[in-house]
Amino acid sequence: MKSVLYFIIAGLLTIIGLSACSSNEDDTDAGKLRGITLQLGPSGARESRSYGGDINANEHEFIHSLHVFIVDNASGMVEWAAHEDFNGDTDAAAGNLIQKAYNNLTLAAGAKTIYAFANMDNVYFTDGSATTVDAQLEAMGTTTTATELTAFSQKIVNDPAASIDFDNQSFIPMCVVETATLSTNSQTLTVEMARLVCRVDFTIRNSRDTDITVNSLTMQPLYGTVGLFDDTPNTAETRTATKTVVTSASPVTIAPSASHLFSFYVNATEVESSTPFTFSIALDGESETYTGTTAATALPRNSILPVAANFSDYVMSLYVTAQIAPIGGYPVTVYTGSNLITYTLNLPEGCSFTIAPTMYKNGTAVTMAADGWKLSFNDTSVDWLTFSPVSTTTGGSFSGIVSAQTGLSTDLTLASETAQGRTEDFAITVNTVSVSEFSLAVRKQFNAWSATPEKFELVSLTKK
Repeated sequence: MKSVLYFIIAGLLTIIGLSACSSNEDDTDAGKLRGITLQLGPSGARESRSYGGDINANEHEFIHSLHVFIVDNASGMVEWAAHEDFNGDTDAAAGNLIQKAYNNLTLAAGAKTIYAFANMDNVYFTDGSATTVDAQLEAMGTTTTATELTAFSQKIVNDPAASIDFDNQSFIPMCVVETATLSTNSQTLTVEMARLVCRVDFTIRNSRDTDITVNSLTMQPLYGTVGLFDDTPNTAETRTATKTVVTSASPVTIAPSASHLFSFYVNATEVESSTPFTFSIALDGESETYTGTTAATALPRNSILPVAANFSDYVMSLYVTAQIAPIGGYPVTVYTGSNLITYTLNLPEGCSFTIAPTMYKNGTAVTMAADGWKLSFNDTSVDWLTFSPVSTTTGGSFSGIVSAQTGLSTDLTLASETAQGRTEDFAITVNTVSVSEFSLAVRKQFNAWSATPEKFELVSLTKK
């Protein structure tokens, strides 16, 4: 992909009622309000576009088709409905329509329930019906009752991730049900739809000296069904499905020091479990399969799960300790372990610290060149962090001090060179945090489609 991915999942759906000043004439006409505006889009989308002003969004992840219903709670009937296939709209044809607005609506005052559904063209329920969800929605209108829509909202969607096929104009299904109260003319209702899937961004980096070819990549166990809305009871959940991303029929070759991003969609798996998700990778020419598990045990709808794995004969392990004031304070471990090429260090404010890198090849420490470790600032104007390197032939250590202030951050580059001349650079981000928080070394969390990108979760792979 419910906390902040770990995980940040923003409040997926909101309705905002904005009241405009009324004129001197009556606000109501037989209980009707004029100039109502309804704005609809995917969660996080607004007027801008990047894609859609959403820094995490990719092309084709927005609106292609749309059905909207406004139920008047007092009458128990659909008061207003719209069915859009957006013929002739080039953005919608590519699943890139960011937002649809309906202006100058005239609606009765009072409480409303708003339903919106997008991209249901290739989606089916688990009830055995051979009719698409889109076709069922098309048949509804102002003769539809609130009771019928309530029953509809309790249905379960069969494998929505499998319905996505951008090449054949089948885009990400999304929907929302929200309530609002209309009380004045010229109100604006903004409704955000949640995607029924989670996007997984799985990065594989090749740190070996030769090409690697991925013959198989799978993820499991996943749900094969999703409740239409996030509060729809999903009685069909079994969590036994497998997502196949790569097969030997279409292998992917990754050159040395290169990375490949596998971006794919899986069904929302919103029920917390004690079972993590497992990735299995088979490389060409190797008989054993590599497997790794996530810290995540749930995949909220409309979330993005960034994951990374590294294949390397070489692994850099970074051991960091911090000495907290007062003098004589006990040194504590801040971070240990290996990552891809990116490391994050959360150092307690006002501490002195030591960074000790070690390079391994096949589990054995590697002899480094003279000055084989070089640590440098990306921003040379930083004055709250100071360090002094001491190089050795088998590694090095860098001791420093950070100012007694929280919320500071800077990026460093750790350049390495082995005695055999192999070079590789590693990125280190240093943050200062409150002494009470310093043990939070590397945060693993989901990103919402509309949230600020976070570091990926590293999956440790083992041969099986």
